[in-house]
Amino acid sequence: MKVGVFHGFVAMDGDGPSHGSPFELGAIIASQDPFAADTVAVELVRLDAWKVPYLRLAWEREYIGNIEVVGDKMEDFVEARKSFRIPAGMKRNSITRWLKVGRRYLTAVPYIDPGKCRKCGVCAKSCSPGAISFAPGVIPSVDLSKCIRCYCCNELCPHNAVTLERGLLARMAGRILER
Repeated sequence: MKVGVFHGFVAMDGDGPSHGSPFELGAIIASQDPFAADTVAVELVRLDAWKVPYLRLAWEREYIGNIEVVGDKMEDFVEARKSFRIPAGMKRNSITRWLKVGRRYLTAVPYIDPGKCRKCGVCAKSCSPGAISFAPGVIPSVDLSKCIRCYCCNELCPHNAVTLERGLLARMAGRILER
């Protein structure tokens, strides 16, 4: 029998690991079903597992059955969860939930800050769909039509040069709601 175990003694919020902040969660999650373990982990930090694309697909394809939480209840982690900052790529507001427009206008996209970029190419090497082009000595460029919004470039850049910027409509909606 195979069992996957991961700890959340210290968890990461925000756009981790490179741009997140560690916080004490104090959880251990173990399961024979990696999708079930990920579902519990996601919901433990107040996110909706249905909004995580691969978990949604796993539920739709019935790879995930009933999940039984044994031990501490989710409610026992309320204090640790209060300060959890949602990753930029998962933020949504009430207006963007209802808009059925192309994802390029709604989702967070990687932006390479020329002032921070050291032209090392780590972002391009970490980009599995090949959306980031890189040539030595040149600041990499992102082809958003190829970008799958996995944000590995953001997480792995050793110079914090790759940031995430919300799409145009999401930014506009956010400004309207802030008024």
